[in-house]
Amino acid sequence: MNGHTNAVYFLNCSDDEENFNLCLEHDVAGFTSTGYEIGDLAYIILKKGRIWYLGGKGVLEKETDLKPWKDAARYNSVFKINWDVCNLTPITEGLQHIYDNFGLAIQGKKDLRNFLGKGDEIV
Repeated sequence: MNGHTNAVYFLNCSDDEENFNLCLEHDVAGFTSTGYEIGDLAYIILKKGRIWYLGGKGVLEKETDLKPWKDAARYNSVFKINWDVCNLTPITEGLQHIYDNFGLAIQGKKDLRNFLGKGDEIV
């Protein structure tokens, strides 16, 4: 082990259902920034209307060059990930109100302890 404390990320697909589905279909997680590491935990989320949904979670396994998205050039870090897919689960209001602007706040690195007990979907 490298002494790295695994980080937790929310892979925010916004309302782009096609990119969301491509992530799940190809078992990849794409990020527009860098700094992610093997072993980090990622949750994938999608916005439909005004509601955010959790679609799955997984651990970043290894970096890959696979970029199946139409806007592939915007992804600077891509990892293979074995998604543990769930039915789209609405993210609870309790979890959303941890931050004033849930949609923007969750794009960055977060400490999972901030989320525990706030929504049953984060397990």
